[in-house]
Amino acid sequence: MIDYLAVFGNLSEPERPWAWRGQERDVRDGLYRSLEAEQAAAAAVRYPSEPARILALAQAAFGDLRGLLAGIPEPLLDQDPKEGEWPLRKTLHHALLTELSFRGNTRYALNRSGADPVRMPAEMRPAEGHADVSGRVADILERFSLEREATDTEFESLDPEQLLLPTVWSGYDVDVRFRLNRFGGHLAEHTIQCDKTLAWLGLAPSEARLITRRISALRGLHERYSDPTVIDALDRTNRERAAEFSA
Repeated sequence: MIDYLAVFGNLSEPERPWAWRGQERDVRDGLYRSLEAEQAAAAAVRYPSEPARILALAQAAFGDLRGLLAGIPEPLLDQDPKEGEWPLRKTLHHALLTELSFRGNTRYALNRSGADPVRMPAEMRPAEGHADVSGRVADILERFSLEREATDTEFESLDPEQLLLPTVWSGYDVDVRFRLNRFGGHLAEHTIQCDKTLAWLGLAPSEARLITRRISALRGLHERYSDPTVIDALDRTNRERAAEFSA
């Protein structure tokens, strides 16, 4: 998916002619056809549980991040945006490490005995090196996507009683349901941070990029639960459109 999102997000002439069903439209309209197809797929999904619905929202938040960053110039990853602010790669490292930490904390809450402390011991937390953000933007997004899939797979089938189990987040007594909702909330926080960073670096979002983000976020809502044939058909159409748009 990242391949055609990179094309969509970098389109500079959305008013260029584009044909749809035998009539002349424009590239902008083609992007909205892709958005509406994702919307239709998301509307058809039936989530198997409350945790699945919560985690689908987290995946939509990741989809927004994916749509924001797919295809951005590689040198921007390590460029300091301004004094006191993180480069994109450092923000992505923090976001990915937090995904791993949240997953570890949630697993601990689900499996601890009554004799164990509610707060997960510090030695059980993932190390900095466990979050690999080396390489290109596409590499980082792909690894992040795999970790997100692992999170969703592990927790999507929790039962209502498990959602009430106690845990600690940032010094607060919370429960597992709160922790599941933090996956999406934290991703939204740092997508906004990346958005601000790109603006500081002089890369304000184009109209095409804004639509691309929405396409990717909608994909996140259903990509775990749509039939694979639906995903394949959407990807095939989007790759064909990317080739047409950039011809």
